[in-house]
Amino acid sequence: MKKTIAMLLVMILCIGMLAGCGGKKSGGEAPGKEESKGEIYDAGNVQMLVPEGWVAFPVMDIIAEDPNTEDPDSINICKDAKSEFDLLTKPSIQISYYGPGFDMMKPDKSWYENAEDVADMTIGKYTWTGFTADDFGGDKMAILWTEDGDHQYQAVVYLELSEGSVTLEDADVQAALGSVAPSGN
Repeated sequence: MKKTIAMLLVMILCIGMLAGCGGKKSGGEAPGKEESKGEIYDAGNVQMLVPEGWVAFPVMDIIAEDPNTEDPDSINICKDAKSEFDLLTKPSIQISYYGPGFDMMKPDKSWYENAEDVADMTIGKYTWTGFTADDFGGDKMAILWTEDGDHQYQAVVYLELSEGSVTLEDADVQAALGSVAPSGN
């Protein structure tokens, strides 16, 4: 069963990678994070800082009729990436946004191997709650969530992969998480 789920997730990721890149970018810095410079990436409904040395990739909307439709509620950023395939081997962060009228289903530790709670982290105006765990391939990740009024966010931070690692305490990771906001903010 786990292999089937893992294969399905890999197939979805590959479809998204083959569909191409896009997205809107504008210059900027994370609020209050002068040491972390980069660009703001706007997916349509959500935006975040892409620190220098990281690359943003759109997430393809797998339920849209047109297979080339980007998901306006999700963003992938990857450290030291040259292509979307680096999302499989290098540290990355995926943000999923749930705006007004949508309820985010909070992840359950029992769905993952070696899950351990992390202490709540206040970064900027958000307090992120969550846990670390091993993904289906055995890589270490953190699954975090927060909310700000009617706006809810989930972050999956791939911490340890074959070609690099990051921590939740890294300035770039914190700047990216602290900058997440609805588009237009």
